[in-house]
Amino acid sequence: QAGPSIGPDGKIYGAMNAGQLLGNEFEVFAVNPDGSLAWSVQADPFILEDAARGSEMAFIPSSPGGEIDQLVFTADRNGDGRNWAFDLETGDQNFAVPIAGGNDVGQTLIVGDPETGRHYMMEFGGIGGIGWGLQSFDPSGQRSWRFDPGIASGATRPSIGADGSIYIGW
Repeated sequence: QAGPSIGPDGKIYGAMNAGQLLGNEFEVFAVNPDGSLAWSVQADPFILEDAARGSEMAFIPSSPGGEIDQLVFTADRNGDGRNWAFDLETGDQNFAVPIAGGNDVGQTLIVGDPETGRHYMMEFGGIGGIGWGLQSFDPSGQRSWRFDPGIASGATRPSIGADGSIYIGW
């Protein structure tokens, strides 16, 4: 579902699709660089991705200006899109916030700002459900805004410039 991604601490992080439904204890997990398990937790609600595409993970601080201490990823849950966040050290779940109201959340297109903790992602919905929009979330997972240019086209992953500007392409 998400990852594998190497975190700022050198651990390898991942999230499994339908882990709880399949009886897999490794739903969200961290592996130490030596290959030993650091932690493994089950998400609430469980992760279920329609079509089970791999998702990127963003590593961000849980408060603006803080140290990077959480991972964030997105999954669709068959029209019930959510951002999940987990503490890097313990695996404790920080949030699982609904984000898109039934649209395809474009879960492979997420980026986090390591300074502010904000994260940005593309959501397929746009004009009448045909197009991509850019969403912004605060470090606690709450959506701050959505930009819909009204273009029914593919979209790139957002990028954050050195000055904090968000760049996207359609």
